[in-house]
Amino acid sequence: MSFLKVRERLSVFWTKYIAAEDSDEAERIRQKRIDNIMLDVIARESMLKWEKERFEVPKRQSCNKPGKTSFQL
Repeated sequence: MSFLKVRERLSVFWTKYIAAEDSDEAERIRQKRIDNIMLDVIARESMLKWEKERFEVPKRQSCNKPGKTSFQL
């Protein structure tokens, strides 16, 4: 998820759920919600990166003989 999409979603989240709350309590709740959302975003991006790296197929190294790869030797 790109930074702009995260920012847009946080903006929508802010106007929907947090803008009308009391100031002190609202600030604490707002910060907690934003922290939870950002942790979730970071965890998802890390998981996607890990899955991409895990399932990447290593490039085959070709040897000098045409039509043969190092896996076929």
